[in-house]
Amino acid sequence: MFRDYDLSKMGIPESAWPCSSKEHKGNKGYTVTSPNGAAIEVLCSAGAYCVKRLGTVNGKTVSGDVLKTGQVTWSKFDGPVNAWEIAKTRAGFCA
Repeated sequence: MFRDYDLSKMGIPESAWPCSSKEHKGNKGYTVTSPNGAAIEVLCSAGAYCVKRLGTVNGKTVSGDVLKTGQVTWSKFDGPVNAWEIAKTRAGFCA
């Protein structure tokens, strides 16, 4: 659960759930970060992920043709699971 959202029922993968040890200020979404600095905002009310910050390797932003910030909607990418994979790829997100 995040606020009034049942993440499991929404189909959001556990790797996209908020960190329980971190305070989340938003009411309709939260941000998930990876060890390499990539940040993806989970927009529960909008049914989307938003790539906020690209990851880094050796202090430099990762680069590549698929890497970009912006919104990844669940409806366009066949649900929250597939959209999460697309968002992680775009962000250069590492677990």
